[in-house]
Amino acid sequence: MKNLFENLQFSHSEKLIFLHNLLLALCLSTIAGCVNAIGFISTGHFTTSVTTRVTTLGVGIAESSKKLLEMGGIWWFLFLGGAIFSNAFFHYFAARNKNPHYVYMFLLLVEGFFFLILIITGFNGKFSIPEFYYVAAQFFVMGSQNALVTKLSGAIVRTTHVTSMTTDFGMSIAWRFFLSKEIDDRKKWFKQISIQGTVIFSFLLGSLLGGILYISIAFNAYIFPLLIIIILIIVENYYIRAIINIHEEI
Repeated sequence: MKNLFENLQFSHSEKLIFLHNLLLALCLSTIAGCVNAIGFISTGHFTTSVTTRVTTLGVGIAESSKKLLEMGGIWWFLFLGGAIFSNAFFHYFAARNKNPHYVYMFLLLVEGFFFLILIITGFNGKFSIPEFYYVAAQFFVMGSQNALVTKLSGAIVRTTHVTSMTTDFGMSIAWRFFLSKEIDDRKKWFKQISIQGTVIFSFLLGSLLGGILYISIAFNAYIFPLLIIIILIIVENYYIRAIINIHEEI
């Protein structure tokens, strides 16, 4: 990896930012895949993207179905609400000169607290809250996570679905056959396909592990994404110190 960075002429700051985006893609896509798998097995609903919710809303309007309107409209709105909450929180503290990475870590703590609640309320294998609200809460949290990582990575990483990433991954593979020998082009291609491949693989890995864990330990499976968040927060502390050191050197 070190020789690869040297061959592509990555600066220290470029390498640090790229590895950070790769870490976000790996950890948060794994979490999203895990949450989606647990949600699907336990309720029959995918809970990390809203493509099906928009379709459900449209069908609900066409059939005048109150149930479909609620499932499509409310869950879609909560995903949107999570994105609004996350970005508004970011801008609010950024305007007060707060380090965005500390704001990001706080939002990760909020997400981790949500998983902790799910573990506690579902400890006996059954939730003490209605299924509709359980699914709704997941949509809100996943909307918040997707907005959070999109903001932090400069819209490079998106973690809660793989439709657009699969399209981008295919385009990057095609681009490889027409890639020039210019360092900037090779560097851009390498960064793109690395992030895209990591998101797809991590989402699949999270889905696999989430499914296995839910079958084995029911809702205690949320311990896995909670542990990932704790690890990510610890690593973020190192990243923040590294960024501060670079600015001090400049």
